[in-house]
Amino acid sequence: MRELRALVVDDSSLNRRTIAAILRDIAGISEVDVARDGADALRVIEASPPDFITLDLDMPRVDGFEFLQLLMDRHPLPVVVVSGLSAKENIFRALELGAIDFIEKPHGEEAPLEGLRYQLVEKVRLVQQLSPLALQHDLADDFGLDPELGAPARPTHEPTVLKRVPSKV
Repeated sequence: MRELRALVVDDSSLNRRTIAAILRDIAGISEVDVARDGADALRVIEASPPDFITLDLDMPRVDGFEFLQLLMDRHPLPVVVVSGLSAKENIFRALELGAIDFIEKPHGEEAPLEGLRYQLVEKVRLVQQLSPLALQHDLADDFGLDPELGAPARPTHEPTVLKRVPSKV
């Protein structure tokens, strides 16, 4: 399986460290970068695009929803939302904007991380199985983009809102 670079986007330093540590322990993850909000994440992506992203929704400056919109317009990449904002409307909105899945963030100091670890491993394996070119074309098709340029192309079909079922810890 191919090696992946990950980006963890979360305004909580504890959550960034926890998710990054989980990802670093997964075989096939070669590098994990972190960003404290969507604005920082966009700068990281411009400098060195990751293979996939974990994203919190509730962040200052550029929140997760705005970040997803900007990301899919500029650089469609696989995004797994890891957030405590797990109301159905937030899950569906994140998926509509391009997230490949939603994982509810464990709550409280004693929250079990095994469920989060298991789900992240599952998502990493999924991304590893996809070839970079196939993934680029799939994301481009979903968002009406030219896969070679990353620029908007004329849509040929109505967007599909749900192709996947959100996960919960």
